[in-house]
Order: sequence, then structure tokens, then C-alpha cells
Amino acid sequence: MNKHTKLAIILAPFLAIGGYIASDIFLTKKQESTGQYLTLNQKTPCDLVNTPCDFEADRLSLTLRHENGKTILESTFPLTRAVVAWTSEDGEETRRQLIPDEKQRVWSADSDFAAALDAEPGLTIRLATIITNLHYLHEFRAGQ
Repeated sequence: MNKHTKLAIILAPFLAIGGYIASDIFLTKKQESTGQYLTLNQKTPCDLVNTPCDFEADRLSLTLRHENGKTILESTFPLTRAVVAWTSEDGEETRRQLIPDEKQRVWSADSDFAAALDAEPGLTIRLATIITNLHYLHEFRAGQ
């Protein structure tokens, strides 16, 4: 056996492992760049203040409610990000970036949603949540 064959036999396992790791990194980066958008299904009519809103998609369940000047979102899985917005009939949108607790299952933000709902009962409410690359979206009118 010459020195080139010996070197090839020694290096082959390291090159195979390195190639496996490199391909895994490449495929993970490619998968992260493409997000998937899913629609949340609303279980019952709600208005957030008097009746909390329950949503579900796949195994994810969300409850959105407003109490004591806070908009609160509870999730069965840890979320990466959560945003609630409401739009009046004249097109003015108000957004609230929700802030997570330490487990990222309960998100909340101070908001004036109750006052906005009193002033205009037909608000359009939008909910957007993200779990890694899965974007869950829903839009509904308060009371429907």
C-alpha cells in the first residue's frame, strides 16, 4: 500500500462526517428561510372583553382575552412572537406587540382595547403568532 492510499483510508471517515454535518447545516438554513402560513380556526364568537376568544390549528390552542387594561394570549406551545391589532371602520389600525412570560406560553401587553370597543363595537381584530417558521394568522370582527 502506498502513502496516498493510506492517507485516503485515514481521511475518508473524517470527510464523510464533515460532509454529513455540512449538508445538515445547509438543509436547516434552507428550511428556516421558508416560512409556512396557517390559518387559526375560531371556536366560538367572542369580543375579548366579555367573552374570551378560543382559536385552534393542528395541536395549537390559543385563548385571547382582555382584562384590567391588558390584552392576554395563552398558548399550549411556546411562541416565538405574538401581535394583536384592531382596525376601526375608518381604517385606523392599532397594534400591540405582546410580551411573553418566562415560558413563552402567556403573552400580554397593556392596551386600550376596551375603550376602543366601546367607541366602535364592530372592530376588526387580527391575531398573528409565530412558532419558529410557522405563522398562524386570524382576522375576525368583535362579537362574531
